[in-house]
Amino acid sequence: MSKILISLIFFISVQNSQAQWTLKYQTTSNENIKVSSSPDSNTFWFITNFDRLYRTTDGGTVWNLIPHTGSAFVPSGLFVVNRDTAFKTGSASVFRTIDGGNQWDLVFSNSGNEIPVVSMKNNSEGVLSFGGLLYKTTDGGNSWSTKGITQPPHAVVNSSGKGTVYGYDNNLWVAENGSGISYSSDYGISWILPANIGLTFSGPSNIFFGSPLFGISVKRNSSFVYITKNGGNNWIPADNSLGLNEDVAIINSHCWYIPDPFDHFYIKYSADSGAAWTIQLTDPAGFSVLEKSRSGNTLWAGTTTGKVYKYNDPVITSVSSSDQNTSEFVLKQNYPNPFNPKTEISYEVPAAKSVKLTVYNILGKEMAELVNERQSPGKYKVSFDASDLTSGVYIYKLSTENFTETKRMILIK
Repeated sequence: MSKILISLIFFISVQNSQAQWTLKYQTTSNENIKVSSSPDSNTFWFITNFDRLYRTTDGGTVWNLIPHTGSAFVPSGLFVVNRDTAFKTGSASVFRTIDGGNQWDLVFSNSGNEIPVVSMKNNSEGVLSFGGLLYKTTDGGNSWSTKGITQPPHAVVNSSGKGTVYGYDNNLWVAENGSGISYSSDYGISWILPANIGLTFSGPSNIFFGSPLFGISVKRNSSFVYITKNGGNNWIPADNSLGLNEDVAIINSHCWYIPDPFDHFYIKYSADSGAAWTIQLTDPAGFSVLEKSRSGNTLWAGTTTGKVYKYNDPVITSVSSSDQNTSEFVLKQNYPNPFNPKTEISYEVPAAKSVKLTVYNILGKEMAELVNERQSPGKYKVSFDASDLTSGVYIYKLSTENFTETKRMILIK
């Protein structure tokens, strides 16, 4: 029995994190995926350089090529509201579909060549940036107006169709010319202009916030990725991609970005809020899009040759601690077990150590990194949500410099 356990631990330790990503689809003609959007973990749309629209509504098992009418251009931006409604943007124009992508109708147009950016809060309410201004809709995109919304302190960055406006719930962020970002906690009624100290550029081309305090920012003519942990008051250079940055994403304390697909061919990942970065997935074609589902914890990545990869990042709902004395490292059995989909994992740390708590499937593939930080002596409890995992036996492993222990848990759905 001990030999089996030792072999299992060794097998786990040598697994590559690239195994967390799964190839879900490949277009037959190696098309370049230009834009994508994902409202939830099961729904993902993308449009290629041939103006072909593909979508899945079951998490990537079945894919449909949607014949569509009403517009004939390769869009620069795409925002999918739900499985039937979406917006795509082109030169000074926004088109909307309400039938799953078959028919697209013009709902916004203006003069010039700038590409609008659309971000919807729900089925009815959303914002659009164009010409340095924000427009608002309250009728699902039928009409857009600068009335009913306060303009940010500085003009919104002219974009290439995505990345300069980001929002969820009542939170709204915009990338601004002459500064960095501005933030609204009431969806555009009022604005806060952070200090934006540390950015070496003004007007980011892509922003993403995991919370009102924690965000990531890049600019496509800069190779540095910047992180803020205080709402944009201070930014620190977190990584140098050595290529022009494209898309970014955050789930809890985990961060991802992709560089220019024609120079570099990887997705980079940080498990500790941007402190350290590793290459998590590579593809010789290079990645053209990186998309986080707005609900759930799923990432989608597309390549310049029509491949679609999917990644599920299980949720850590909370980590609590107690300063009660403990004399040794202890990893306890999760409770409840079996579970569906939430469980708690408790452990004890007798001295200040760098601690990792990781979940693997039965084959040894890493599924989630729950803890990766230096912790003080005490008792800890991690609440773990495995909604995005399938039923089966999973192994969780506690490790420090001189201690390792694993236990099994069973997810039944």
